[in-house]
Amino acid sequence: MQHLEPFYDHIQDGFTHLITDLEQFYYAIDWDSQYVFLALGIYCFCFLTVLWLDIDTVGWFILVLGMSLFGLERMNEILHQNYHLFSKTNYFDKHGLFVGVLVGIPVLLIIAIGVVRLTVGALLRAVKKK
Repeated sequence: MQHLEPFYDHIQDGFTHLITDLEQFYYAIDWDSQYVFLALGIYCFCFLTVLWLDIDTVGWFILVLGMSLFGLERMNEILHQNYHLFSKTNYFDKHGLFVGVLVGIPVLLIIAIGVVRLTVGALLRAVKKK
């Protein structure tokens, strides 16, 4: 078991760095900004939409959400140039980390939930046909 200790130490260090990075990200956001809560509201709407739509429509909704991810880089550039219109702080770096975290991760989670819902729906249909 001693030969695994460096591996466990490496994993523990990785989690420590992850927690530190997440804390820094959390404190870097101006939570007084109305746009952060607008984004959270949009994600809640998309999540509820994926749960509410019938199975045939969920696939199209997931496709549209997935296609929206292709525009993140351009969106980051536009937001970087015009951040002063809606924020005191320029969150939009050249690497797109903020947009990737604030937009990409929630959209991917919603897509994953939709895919699970589609898969379960297809399995239920297959069982009903038998």
